[in-house]
Amino acid sequence: MILKDQSCEVKNEMFVVNANGIDCECHVHFDAERKRYDIECPQLEKMYYCSDRDIGPSIVDYLNRYQSFRILPEERDFFYTLKQFYRPGLKFGDEYDDKKTNLLAVLHESRVLGTTKEEKGKKTLRRSSGWDPRTLFGIIDSYGRGTDLAGLFGGKPDILVCDDMTTESADFIMVHRGSNSKPPRVVFIHAKANHPASLFSATHLQDVCAQAQKNVRFLSRFDDAMPSKAARWHKDPWKSNNLMVKHRIRIGSQEQTGTEIWKDIKNAIVHPHADREVWLFLGQVLSKGEFEKALTSHNPKQEAVQAAYLLLTTITEVAMANGKLRVLCSP
Repeated sequence: MILKDQSCEVKNEMFVVNANGIDCECHVHFDAERKRYDIECPQLEKMYYCSDRDIGPSIVDYLNRYQSFRILPEERDFFYTLKQFYRPGLKFGDEYDDKKTNLLAVLHESRVLGTTKEEKGKKTLRRSSGWDPRTLFGIIDSYGRGTDLAGLFGGKPDILVCDDMTTESADFIMVHRGSNSKPPRVVFIHAKANHPASLFSATHLQDVCAQAQKNVRFLSRFDDAMPSKAARWHKDPWKSNNLMVKHRIRIGSQEQTGTEIWKDIKNAIVHPHADREVWLFLGQVLSKGEFEKALTSHNPKQEAVQAAYLLLTTITEVAMANGKLRVLCSP
């Protein structure tokens, strides 16, 4: 698919996308009940469909489901993201003070993430035993061994489960059960990679922030919901296009059912002293150094400002579930 333009002007809720030389008339409207924008374009639906049933029937369905487009309101003082309209009140640029938000304190720099450009890769290990170690999934699956992230993972966990694909609670769930002197630790990990590398892509951050916010309820002590695939973690392999990994339960008892594994995870979550974390595991999506420069420059870049608000709203949502957000990114 070749798009002539990267942005389109909307008039009377209609815009035109030129795809492979063909003008396609699209309509966009705001769904007040669902608090989101949706696109309608029967022509694009006919032209582009998906061979992977887990993703959706058409490109328009995919765009709407994952909200993979950005809307710029006519009012210049406002922007829309993650089901909300915002009028920025924080001062960016010469007067930016990170002590008021601690936004940059959430970012954890990693050299390996600055060179990791794929989430899952194009091949798996022999006998479908795991992911390519040069991918985000491979790094997580080996709990950061041999990288500058090993200390953050804290050694081999007691439980590591891959819940990726379709209605996922996270790409991975990691648990350290703790001890008498150390509380349990539960981490929901959401991975996102980009190639070529971006410095502070609001577009790519929007996808992973939305995923984290939507599923943070599973980290709450007071929510009894169980991830939809959990009951079959011990049965169903991980599949994506032509790739397969046999076991979703990466670390933990293979004799337990998925439901039993989830009960163990939930026991760690409800522990009153547990450390509950959400990680955005970003490969070439965000550079802490360049992001800080963009926010504190004399004329702050608008994409960096929008990225900042995406992260701030995610911090807030995670905190409401009594959790902590950590963003693992490039230096």
